[in-house]
Amino acid sequence: MAQVENRACPRIHLPVLSAACRKAVLPSILMAAFLFFGPLLAGQAQAQTVAFGSSSYTATEDGAGATVMVTMTPAPAAAVDVPLTKTNGTGTTDGDYSGVPLNLDFSPTNTSVTFTVTAASDSKDEPSKSVTLSFGTLPTGVTAGSTATAIVTLVDDDNPPELSIGAASATEGSAVTFTVTLSAASEKIVAVSYATSLQAGDSAGSGDFTAESGALTFAAGDTAQTFTVSTTGDSTAEEDETFTVTLSGASMATIPAGGGTATGTINDDDDDPTLSVADASATEGSAVSFTVTLT
Repeated sequence: MAQVENRACPRIHLPVLSAACRKAVLPSILMAAFLFFGPLLAGQAQAQTVAFGSSSYTATEDGAGATVMVTMTPAPAAAVDVPLTKTNGTGTTDGDYSGVPLNLDFSPTNTSVTFTVTAASDSKDEPSKSVTLSFGTLPTGVTAGSTATAIVTLVDDDNPPELSIGAASATEGSAVTFTVTLSAASEKIVAVSYATSLQAGDSAGSGDFTAESGALTFAAGDTAQTFTVSTTGDSTAEEDETFTVTLSGASMATIPAGGGTATGTINDDDDDPTLSVADASATEGSAVSFTVTLT
């Protein structure tokens, strides 16, 4: 049995110390125990580690959100709040998703926290977007595990818009302006080619307009683009004439059946000619010949 010597009491076994002696030596005993056992207990303490369950998640518009899991190991001795931060990817805004909490609450009985990130629904065809989740400033004794960040990809579910072109006309000698439209605005860059031609039923000749071909580009958010076709003026009175324009090679959009062609009409601007007949005469018994003139 350990022995303690103190000026307040003689050298004697602890169990038989008087109350006064025990009171005198107790602080020394407690300090000795702290100095001996304290480092051992500190060495056995374990820091908590937090980590995401996966480095990537997917949320689809009008679909199930992304269920994100974060775990803490080992279980903390008391409640711990872990701050969460988010970084929007290129073209992503806070309005594109919801459900990211500011803090994650862990406790001795709750070492796994889940939350659902939902992609906002809209009617625009757009590229996939993303938000990166990470931990903020961690509390003392808590460190980030190997999966310290998670990327949530926001997948668009809207169909690409449709392209169409409307009929157009102009007076001969002027340009015919055609308008190509998208059925809905897109956040993608849309492109389409066009070309003029003479199809069955067209009445224009190759000399009545300048053949054109080219490409149109719709920036994000644009819904209409135009191009022109020059026509040739003349002094001949004639019926209005027609030619055809066709769309092709659409990118990030579709051309519906029957929606990719349009008729261009060249309106004649010449006055109708004037008919006149001149007086005529002949000897009786002969025929009188009249001349009708078109001017």
